[in-house]
Amino acid sequence: MHSTVSGKPRSALIVLLVSALLLGACGSKPSEQKKRDQAAKDKLVITNVRLAGIYLQRGQLNFAKEKADKAIEADPSSSMANNMMGILSWRLKEYDNADRYFRRAVRYGPDNALAANNYGAFLCDMGKIDDSLEYFDRAAENPYYEKRSGAMTNAGRCLMKKPDRQKAETYFRRALKYNANEAEALYYLAQISYDTNRTLTARGFLERYFATGSQSAESLYLAVRVENAMGNKRLAIRYARRLKDQYPTSPEASRVKIR
Repeated sequence: MHSTVSGKPRSALIVLLVSALLLGACGSKPSEQKKRDQAAKDKLVITNVRLAGIYLQRGQLNFAKEKADKAIEADPSSSMANNMMGILSWRLKEYDNADRYFRRAVRYGPDNALAANNYGAFLCDMGKIDDSLEYFDRAAENPYYEKRSGAMTNAGRCLMKKPDRQKAETYFRRALKYNANEAEALYYLAQISYDTNRTLTARGFLERYFATGSQSAESLYLAVRVENAMGNKRLAIRYARRLKDQYPTSPEASRVKIR
């Protein structure tokens, strides 16, 4: 009589164990193959998206479209590929396509803060200001996104179009929490402060703005007005001269009179 384990012949148990191992091995192969296939897809997507971005920067839109199409073909559910197609369609003024691709990008990549920021910027450009804020907020909520201050600045700038200066100021101040040297946020806060008769605050924001190394005809013209409002004529003249020397053909320079 054969010895048994749990009432079954030992030889039968060995057969069952071997069968289970074989089944397990067979089951693992598709999983490993799937991983390899996905890795190959990811590589194709990354390569073609990068090339599309390079061509887009060069203004070679046909080549950019070709590479973006290849990225989508490699993986239609890639957030990165759909984001690039959204940017390209926006550039080509194919707005319905851009909206569709951006929607896919944020759906397939809920943690893709770049796609969320881009979709917010697109919606703002389309005049959908309130809708855009959801995506700017989503981008800023991602702790790994390096440009959270930029997303908040984009939201504030979008609200300036409405205009809703009070809410815009909130977003610009949030931008400074992520990056105290976010130049554009500093400039807009100076502008809002001046427009609401907070000239000392406006001066403070402008000084911080200039300290970042940033400068524009608009910011120098604002500095002239701020210093004039505070009665500091000498500093106002200094800013006016910088404006005329460095931006002589600007509309702002033509508005300034040096006495």
